[in-house]
Amino acid sequence: MWSVGPGGGTYEAAIPNPKMAKALSGRDVDCKSPTTPRLSAPLPEEQQTSICSWFEKAEEALGERVAADSSAQDEALRDLFALVRWFRCVHFQTQAARLATASIAPHAYVLRHPLLNTMAFLNYRTLMARTLEAAGETAAAAVAQVIPPLAEAVRVAVEAAAKAIAA
Repeated sequence: MWSVGPGGGTYEAAIPNPKMAKALSGRDVDCKSPTTPRLSAPLPEEQQTSICSWFEKAEEALGERVAADSSAQDEALRDLFALVRWFRCVHFQTQAARLATASIAPHAYVLRHPLLNTMAFLNYRTLMARTLEAAGETAAAAVAQVIPPLAEAVRVAVEAAAKAIAA
């Protein structure tokens, strides 16, 4: 994020020093960025493999090709694999978060989806509901790192929005 980009333009130039980086972002260089609670709920392997079932075989085939010939490196394909791996997790995390926080009728059409109508997903949805119960505290902690006076207001707003959505 802070390195010179491919265009080398004014807005892509490297930040000159750590003091300037802190002044621009409000955080130290080694500060970890907070993440949303839904991304911290671990997704079972069984759920991941239900999407893009070809993925493991393709990843294994690339590994064999590279092992046989080191010049067969394919960074674009590795980037695609990283994107697929990310997508498989985020898809279920997002669906579980939506279903856990919204009031949905038991006969709703979305619940008929074969990937969302398994015991593994129902268990994951329960885990997601427990994870999201502390969303207000997580948001307040994230804001407190950057703008401390707003932390309480953000916590109250997130909790109010969660209650409104659940209602």
